Amino acid sequence: MSMRHGTLGILGLVAMVGLSAPRAAAQCEPTWQEGFAFGDVASTVYDQLVFDDGNGPALYIAGGFASAGGTSARGVARWNGKAWSALGGGVQGRVEALAVVEEGGLPILYAGGAFSMADGNPAANIARWDGTTWTALGVGTNGTVNALATWDDGTGPALYAGGEFTQAGGIPANRLARWDGFSWSAVSTGMDAIPGPVSGAAQLQGLPGATVDVTVRQGDCQHVLSGGYHYRARR
Repeated sequence: MSMRHGTLGILGLVAMVGLSAPRAAAQCEPTWQEGFAFGDVASTVYDQLVFDDGNGPALYIAGGFASAGGTSARGVARWNGKAWSALGGGVQGRVEALAVVEEGGLPILYAGGAFSMADGNPAANIARWDGTTWTALGVGTNGTVNALATWDDGTGPALYAGGEFTQAGGIPANRLARWDGFSWSAVSTGMDAIPGPVSGAAQLQGLPGATVDVTVRQGDCQHVLSGGYHYRARR
């Protein structure tokens, strides 16, 4: 188990529920499948999404783990429906948020959290994965990145980061900053101190603990995958 922001955590990736389409109800009986029956992730999962790195859509999870299903994978891991794999040398620390931004027509995966290295190279709390290589976003942030999102403010899609930092790219940015693919900028005057960091699931959904969900489809079956750290179930 783990303790984070004063809440008790339950390990790893929690479960998968199969939801049936009306015409395929018999083939898609709803069931819980802990850890996908292929081994556990031995730490909290903070975020997850579906991303296509050029080899087909797959599930990507983020957390404080060093392995997934018995495979060495630090901070971020990929599930292709059959097996877990690492993203290069991974991230040396904890990854709390993932987001995908299109750059030049290609999707790019971003990871934010509390770390100092990605694939053996300096990367302060945020890094970019292009399907083969991790790279830093300038000098990064001076504190943990808890949440990532993409948004177009009228000047084009950009990555927005929220967290426990006061600088991004070496410039003042109070807990909220924008990355346009080349440089960091502050988002207005940012946010004043709040009781706890900006956190995608916990703050936006008002949940006890944090839960992140993603929906994927396999054939006629739709699956909802849930992971996180919890001290009681959702109602």
